[in-house]
Amino acid sequence: MSRPHVTAVIQMRLSSSRFPAKGLRKLVGRPILWHIVHRLWKCKNVETVCVATSVEPSDDPLEELTKELGVTCVRGPLDNVLARFGMALDACGGDFVIRICGDCPLIDPGFIDKIIELMIETGAETDIDPGAVPCIHEGFDVVRASTLRRLVSERADDPIAREHVTGYFKEDPGFARSCLVPIPPEHIFEGARISVDTPADLEFLEVVYGEIGAEPGEIDVADVVTLLKSKPELMGINAHVRQKKAYDVPRTVVFRCDASPVLGYGHVKRCLALANVFRERFSWGVTFVANADAATLIEADGFRVVEPPASSTSGWHSDWLAGQKPDALVIDLRDVTSKGDVADWKAASGAIVVVLDDPSDRRLAADFAFYPPVPQVWEHSWEQASTQVYSGWQWIVLGNGRARASASAETRRPKLVVTMGGSDPFELTELALKALNPVAERFEIEVVIGPGNKHINAPVPFIHQHLPSGIPVVGADSLVPYFSAADMALCSFGVSAYEAVRHGCPPIVIALDDDALRSASVLAAEKVGVVLGLAGRVDEAAIRDAVLRMHDEPATRTAMSDRGKILFHGDGSKHVAEIVVSAVNRVDEGPQ
Repeated sequence: MSRPHVTAVIQMRLSSSRFPAKGLRKLVGRPILWHIVHRLWKCKNVETVCVATSVEPSDDPLEELTKELGVTCVRGPLDNVLARFGMALDACGGDFVIRICGDCPLIDPGFIDKIIELMIETGAETDIDPGAVPCIHEGFDVVRASTLRRLVSERADDPIAREHVTGYFKEDPGFARSCLVPIPPEHIFEGARISVDTPADLEFLEVVYGEIGAEPGEIDVADVVTLLKSKPELMGINAHVRQKKAYDVPRTVVFRCDASPVLGYGHVKRCLALANVFRERFSWGVTFVANADAATLIEADGFRVVEPPASSTSGWHSDWLAGQKPDALVIDLRDVTSKGDVADWKAASGAIVVVLDDPSDRRLAADFAFYPPVPQVWEHSWEQASTQVYSGWQWIVLGNGRARASASAETRRPKLVVTMGGSDPFELTELALKALNPVAERFEIEVVIGPGNKHINAPVPFIHQHLPSGIPVVGADSLVPYFSAADMALCSFGVSAYEAVRHGCPPIVIALDDDALRSASVLAAEKVGVVLGLAGRVDEAAIRDAVLRMHDEPATRTAMSDRGKILFHGDGSKHVAEIVVSAVNRVDEGPQ
């Protein structure tokens, strides 16, 4: 036959709940879609490039980008990918269609050309997975246009064909004649994830581009293989991300949490850590319902956020959840939401309900409740509740963050982190700075100023007024880098105190109320921290004495540090997610 007309169809939508708008996310400064289109034009056989997206308003930005890129855009049903491919073929024509997944920015032009040439030579209607040969390629296959039209005509109602298009050929291998494409030796490789399903995948590809030093869109797949063979540790960046299977049952989880300078951001950050486990390890879709103060933080982690109307009621939440029908609902609130509200949400959504470290009666309407090992848990009444309660170090959900290496303790002064929460209502930061001033030369001190602290707009003058040697830290996304590189911490009791323990940084804590004081007692009982007492009753002398004692007893610090790391065996987020995923799967399996 004469030179064939080949149409490349990129299936893409922006409403993914796992990583929303990933097709517009930037890789070395260019959107993922740009990378795919750029590489497709390098195929010598490609005549037309088309993006097949949905008619949903959320995909309007995608159509705008196709105009900038000069490629065709067709829009069809959100839940019928096969219909969109039929529309693309009607709009663009062609003898062959390359099906391209919209999350694969490293498609290889030369290999695509080889597939087309082999199909022409053999008369095959489609290519098949090489199976036993591990290769680095992901996200594309080729089908004759006539075969695709027959699939649209004869299998329009088949759920596999509608969602996975050419994936149907694996279910019904007799439908189309196929050919096995030999993998080039330089492309044989196993273990790398080069598709973009999560922020971790995007980070991995950014690092790969940086290591190779390639311009956007110009990276050679063979060079990627060579790099990863020489530096296999790079694959650790996203090795934990589970590849979603074509026939997985879609799962979703909704998180209901809020944040503000007064409430703090710790609850949102730990929900983000848990959400990342659902997304990366279990391939679940995630949506947050949260206020505007929390939204920026959540969206920065690549999650969808729905902001309740300012006048929203429990009824609004019930109606919204009824429309979403999530598999699980995680609640981490400190507001007036009641047990009855949660019961209504559960009834409306049909979801398994989880609460984190919740002392209110909301816990009685939940299916699962997770707590640190604090004494109050078992003092609560659990009568007439079917809630399954988990209390212990392994169930503490904490925020994420990258650890920092610390200089050798033999060559420096002990490092002390001072952090008193998001708003510091008792002005403990100032009290701590005054207490440390006479002994500051004995430490390296970092002072973390929370977003709600009244000195947030002028932190440096405030700190240096009381402690000239203090290093201010403003707007820290995570305390992990500071705790992981420090020898000790001085902080108000809360999520941050547990984070310090987890990262081997013994905390000296001040409790903001009686309930926090009782919870903090666990740190002293386990010998992983020091509890000074209640805010308002702790003075400069008590702070200074406690800090100096820990300074003068390095063996005690080391023992506390080692003990804390042992207590946090494993990741609390992973443990909690595993319980929830298992429960959802049991519900689907029904009575045994």
